Amino acid sequence: MHRKSIIKAALLLSPTIIALSLLSGYWLSKAELQGEAERETPVRSLVSIEVKDGVTVLKVDLISQERSGILAEKLKLAHGRDTQLSIYGTVLDVQPLVDLSGKYRSAKEDVNAAQVEQGALRAEFSRLQILNADENNISLKVVEAARAADAAAQAKMKLAQAALDSSSTSIRQQYGEKLGDLVMRAGIDGLAPFLAGRETLFLVVLQDHDTSPPSSLLVDGGPLPLLAQFVSRVPQVDPTTQAQAYLYRAVGHMPSAMRVTGHALAEKYNGVIVPASAVVWYGGQPWAYKKIGPTHFERLALTTGTPVEGGYFTADGFRTDEQVVTKGAQLLLSEEGRSLLSSKE
Repeated sequence: MHRKSIIKAALLLSPTIIALSLLSGYWLSKAELQGEAERETPVRSLVSIEVKDGVTVLKVDLISQERSGILAEKLKLAHGRDTQLSIYGTVLDVQPLVDLSGKYRSAKEDVNAAQVEQGALRAEFSRLQILNADENNISLKVVEAARAADAAAQAKMKLAQAALDSSSTSIRQQYGEKLGDLVMRAGIDGLAPFLAGRETLFLVVLQDHDTSPPSSLLVDGGPLPLLAQFVSRVPQVDPTTQAQAYLYRAVGHMPSAMRVTGHALAEKYNGVIVPASAVVWYGGQPWAYKKIGPTHFERLALTTGTPVEGGYFTADGFRTDEQVVTKGAQLLLSEEGRSLLSSKE
């Protein structure tokens, strides 16, 4: 009897147990689905990408900056010096230039003489033409002879001018525009300091062929180094390296054809030091985020920067009093990459 009561009670409770089990399973499944949905929903990036005047910039609202601890600091003025540039070259013998100067002076005198002669013959030819036209006061034969003389003078003038142009070109091709102009303007007097041994002319090649010639050099080779000043580039190239050659002049004497070496004076220039905390690495090179507005940042490369104590010295892309991100720069780089990937999907 007791056993039948237990069975009867179990049968009566079975529907309730089944219903509770189903209801429990439903809520568990719903909770799991909601959890999966939350996990699969991407976390919104704190960075948005904008393009301003063709430049990609990052936008981070002020609240996100504060929550993420993004801070920027002003850059301060710093000074740098160019790395020392080595040179090699020779002391130039000015005697060939003296010879070219003499040829140029002679050719110029020939042109002047030809101009005077042509002017006189042209005037005589014009006079005889007028006389011949005035009732044949002079014979046509005389007029034709004057015409021939004028033509010959004109041809002589052209030949003299061609010789002068050739001499001028030769000087400029060998010694450059500046020294060539000096010689053609002042003649041998322009070379007097070199001929007297008061000054020396150098033909110089820079060891770094891609560098612009410095304004001054210290040239070794004598008892004391000479301070040489830049004159001009020359069309010549170094026969060994095929590198561009330059002319320098210095007060002091060194013997002609002497081989010399030297170096450029380090020139001082202004820039800023980007703190090490602002530097991030991407693509194998250093970058920094410059703050270009309350909520906008631009990533700039430090490829022209020089590693120094405390960061990078640079004179390009960053100016005094501009701000760079010194805390949170790596976060910006990560968020920038994530934002760019999301925009491509």
